Amino acid sequence: MEEDLLDRRRYVLSGFDDCCPSDTISMYIHSCSHGAEHSWEAVSGDSIVVTFEEDIGVSGDILIVAGQSVVEECKKHGPQTFGNVVLTGGGNLNCKHIAHIPGPVKISAVILKVLQLCESKQAATVSIPTIGIGIDGCLPEDFAKAMLQGVKVHLLCTPFSSLKTIFILAFEDRNYDGIKKYFNKPSNSKNLRAGTQITAVPVITHDLPPNQVKIKDALIELKKGNITAETVEAIVNSTNEDVNLKNGVSGAILYAAGSAVEDECAKIRPLSGNDARLTSGGSLQCDFIIHIVGPRNIEQAVERVKNVLKHCESRWITSVSFPAIGTGGGGMMFPESVTALLLGIKAHLSKHEFSALKQIFLVVDQVQAMQEGQQVLRSWTRMTQDTADDDDSSNASSCEGDCSATTAEIGPVKVKLLCGDITEEKTDAIVSSTNTSLNLKSGVSGAILNAAGKAVVDECTNIGNQPGDGVVITKPGNLKVKYIIHMVGQTKEKDIISSMLKVFKMCEDHQIQSVSFPALSTGGGKLHAVDVGNAMVTAVEEHIESTKTSSIMDVHIVIFQTDMFQDFLKSLMK
Repeated sequence: MEEDLLDRRRYVLSGFDDCCPSDTISMYIHSCSHGAEHSWEAVSGDSIVVTFEEDIGVSGDILIVAGQSVVEECKKHGPQTFGNVVLTGGGNLNCKHIAHIPGPVKISAVILKVLQLCESKQAATVSIPTIGIGIDGCLPEDFAKAMLQGVKVHLLCTPFSSLKTIFILAFEDRNYDGIKKYFNKPSNSKNLRAGTQITAVPVITHDLPPNQVKIKDALIELKKGNITAETVEAIVNSTNEDVNLKNGVSGAILYAAGSAVEDECAKIRPLSGNDARLTSGGSLQCDFIIHIVGPRNIEQAVERVKNVLKHCESRWITSVSFPAIGTGGGGMMFPESVTALLLGIKAHLSKHEFSALKQIFLVVDQVQAMQEGQQVLRSWTRMTQDTADDDDSSNASSCEGDCSATTAEIGPVKVKLLCGDITEEKTDAIVSSTNTSLNLKSGVSGAILNAAGKAVVDECTNIGNQPGDGVVITKPGNLKVKYIIHMVGQTKEKDIISSMLKVFKMCEDHQIQSVSFPALSTGGGKLHAVDVGNAMVTAVEEHIESTKTSSIMDVHIVIFQTDMFQDFLKSLMK
């Protein structure tokens, strides 16, 4: 390109790959000061991207320069829907292809589609004007962020990318300045530096096999198998809006789960958008099936993964298995599906200081899928920053300041409200809110049994079934406490008070001085946090009033979902 025509600024974004570690994509920002028509004449490369207002036949600056042959080719394609991408020859332009995008469009919705189209043509360079700016309030900085995220995701999905150079064409000075300002922000210094290649990478977990990565405390594992045979707490069913697909993986799940689950599906339909809804596991070996509409692109897949994980947190589900969502009727490539899963997990966990999730599986049935998936995992472990959240980490919810441990004295007893994981408590005893069989595998009870180990599970089995208000005590197993008190969960405030009084009586019988409770009945019991908080404080007060000399000195209420903390705090402060 001619230096007197285009003011340029170069940035380099690295792709990381074991076999090709030096792969980079250079991005040039050009300020086109001589008008669009002259600028198109100066741009060269394998592809040029342009957007029109209504359909591909509408003439514009690029068509004037490209010539009549491209105009005629556009007419043959006819009207197109917004966001579709159509490829034509380059005409009089110094490029091989022109990619036409009917608009108005959002850059985030089409950038991956454009880059994948370039890969299909083995294009090494692509020129993209600042499309989408001004639509729905989109700023130059928003365009730059979408570009950066799109290229990073594309590199994850396509480790051996043919793309080497992206030219961003800014036809207005304010767009050029805004994009340059975003790329030069200190928060992006790990991703882009003017004229230099980034080399900063996260700590790589060398002791993990190639089919695993770890995000915060959650282990993500790619495995070959049959999802209907999974023994996790929940599996994901990627289905249609009516939740009644009879073919593919979804059909296999419903068939194996049985007619009872099909009846449950009839009650939760229709699914729409990014909905995620639960049914039981039926005849499967899981407790729950989480149903979503099969996604058709990475953006949809990420949002649906996040909603699945929200349900996991609300039920304290520690293990969940996904199929390769979006790869069937959705038309997504397998590396895209893996990337979307990782991005969704990362985005979810970045907003949860404490998470129930410990194991997340992606189950595939083909060797090729395993190989492609492991390539994505290797690329992922080398990325410097969360692709999904880029700049948003500062906006992520945090419990610091809003979730500070608070202690109140109720008579001689200190009641401490804190955020955390009850399985890490060091009080004399912890309380597990369970079922009458003492074998609840989900929620807090499931987490406690999982952490305590097989010895406690066996002890519960030997104790046997309990009445609806049963309370029993066992050894702690692998936990750091002296006892676990198993209390059958309640769904009414008065029953919570009654069962807690039984727990306190058991503490007195065993000279227990400190005991930790979870946020009782806010999960499966579906009670509001403030009502549960009131009931739990009332139980402490009633126990003190009825006991002349109590062994209990400390009661901890451990909140796992930090958004409940303020409601419990109001109850404690009354």
